[in-house]
Amino acid sequence: MTKCSILLVDDFEDGVPNGWGGGVNEGGQPLGTWLVTDTGSGHVFHNQGVTTLSWSIGGNVSWTNYRVEADCQFVTIAEPVTTSCYLAIRYLDYMNLVYLFYQADGSLNLALGEASSYVTLGGVSRTPPVVGTWYALSLTVNGTAIQASLNGVQELTGTTLNIPSGGIAVGARDGVVRWDNVTVTAVP
Repeated sequence: MTKCSILLVDDFEDGVPNGWGGGVNEGGQPLGTWLVTDTGSGHVFHNQGVTTLSWSIGGNVSWTNYRVEADCQFVTIAEPVTTSCYLAIRYLDYMNLVYLFYQADGSLNLALGEASSYVTLGGVSRTPPVVGTWYALSLTVNGTAIQASLNGVQELTGTTLNIPSGGIAVGARDGVVRWDNVTVTAVP
């Protein structure tokens, strides 16, 4: 049995977003504001206010084959269709990444951004998220193969050819989303 190396673990219990930074668009404008908050039952990382799209970036752009797992919780749903939580892998910038997004209408989609072109690799319809409930998302990339899971069940697969490495990111659109228990492990 091969042991996987842990590359990153963050439960935000230290109250500080160590190693996390804000995403920016092509004009260098910030894509949202992120902070750590004590909820009374623990610390969580979340976007501040309802924004069209907000990203926070972590990890190392040299990572190649790895798995990221994180828990997300919808706090507000401003738009019943477009409110989403995003988990990204091989994140280079907001236009070059592989990402999983879970929408308020229950849509779960795996997508790829490469040089300003976004492609949905697959999607399924699941039970819509409930405000205040935690959902476990994960993405694994090994070579060109991508696997995406919701609550421990593999839901989607795809391939990427042009993004060989990158960090991770969490995101939110049209609502406030909390993140917790982010873990990244190397895939042998």
